[in-house]
Amino acid sequence: MNDHDRPMRALFVAFSRSSLGHITRMRTAAERFAQAGHEVAVAAHAEVRDLVAKAGLPWIGIDEIGPAPAWRGMDDVAQLRAFARTRLASPEYVADSLRDELRAIDDFGPDVVVSDMRNTASVAASMRDLPSFTCHNLRLFRHPMHAVLPEILATLRQLGVGSFHARKALGDVLLVPDLPLLDPLSDIPAETAGLVSGLVSEIRHIGPLAPERLRTG
Repeated sequence: MNDHDRPMRALFVAFSRSSLGHITRMRTAAERFAQAGHEVAVAAHAEVRDLVAKAGLPWIGIDEIGPAPAWRGMDDVAQLRAFARTRLASPEYVADSLRDELRAIDDFGPDVVVSDMRNTASVAASMRDLPSFTCHNLRLFRHPMHAVLPEILATLRQLGVGSFHARKALGDVLLVPDLPLLDPLSDIPAETAGLVSGLVSEIRHIGPLAPERLRTG
C-alpha cells in the first residue's frame, strides 16, 4: 500500500455558536470522509456536541465566542473593523482559538485540517506543518469578511505569529461550498479579492455540502 492508498486522519473544525450552517457542513464532510474509510474527528463547541455524536463521529471540545448578530446592520467599514477587534479579531479570542486548535491537533494527530469559519485553525495547522483547507462562502467576503479578515491578520501579527503561518488564515486551499455561477469570485470587491487570492494557492468550488438526507429527501 502506498501513501495515496492509506486512510487519512482528518480533523474538521467548525465555528458553531452564531450559525449551525458551519458545523453542518463540517459534519457532512466528516461523514463522507469516514464513509470512504478515513479516520476523522470534529472539533466544535460543546453546544453542538450532540450534532456530532448523532452522526457517529468523534467530537473534540473547543471554546467559542458567543453569538453577536449586531454586525449584520453595520455597513461602515471602519465601524465593522472596530467591532471585529472586540470579537473575531480580538487578541483574547484569537489566542484562545489557537490554543484550542493546537491542542486538538496534538491530541488527534491529523494528516490534514479542514475548517469552516474558524479563522485560526489553518494557522494552527501551519504551525504543526500540516496542510489545511478552509470552507467559506465567497459572498461573506463582501460583508463582513472584507473587514474582519484584515483585522484577524493584524491580530496574528500583534500576537507574534510569524508571517508564514499567519498568511495561512484561509488555508492552503479555499473551498467554496457552492457553484461558481451562484457564488463567483468576481462579486468580491477588488481589494478584498486581491487579498484573498494572495493568501491561498487555490480557490475551488466544490458544490453544496448538504447532508445526504436533505439531497435525497
